Amino acid sequence: MKRIIIIIFGIIFCISNLIAQDQKTTGTIEDAYKAIKAKDYTKAVTLYNDVIKINAAYAPAYYGRGLALFYQSQYQPAMNDFDKAISLDEKYADAYFARGVCFSELNNITSAISDFQKASDLKPDMAEIYYAWGNALYIKSDYEKAIVKYGKAIEKNDKYADAYYGRAACFRLMKNNTAALTDFQKYISFAGEKGEMSNEAKRIVNLINEGR
Repeated sequence: MKRIIIIIFGIIFCISNLIAQDQKTTGTIEDAYKAIKAKDYTKAVTLYNDVIKINAAYAPAYYGRGLALFYQSQYQPAMNDFDKAISLDEKYADAYFARGVCFSELNNITSAISDFQKASDLKPDMAEIYYAWGNALYIKSDYEKAIVKYGKAIEKNDKYADAYYGRAACFRLMKNNTAALTDFQKYISFAGEKGEMSNEAKRIVNLINEGR
């Protein structure tokens, strides 16, 4: 079964967290945000560097640069920026979340879970946190707890396709094919034909229906 971490960082962007506090940096921050949206991560890093030169104590600039670095698979430098954002704003939920995903990518699951806990304490209704937490537990092969976290993500967003896929994968590994079938079908329904894991989900549904 394919690795099921499908973190889409675009969903954690909060434009209010990336807008500058003064006119000197507002335009640059907005341009940097647009660069990330356009997947021009090198440009985004350069623009966030410019913001930091103007205001070295502006936490969202480090958070934004960390995202741009993450998208380039530069996990340790990204984590350093998330560390800095958190040091400047200890209640920066998105930064804890993003750092947790970096820890997951580096296979430091204990630290990832710790950050997801902090992020959820600060943003208890953010479904993506519980999904990422479920992924970390999946990597740890703690499928029962992963199911609980995927379920929490679904509780917050009942159309969260990837959370259904993650939970279905856990049910499948635990040989609960009835529950797995239901969740794989939910994933297919919500993700549609263009879903990243739709073909895999359909393949497993067929296997289950064949009694395998």
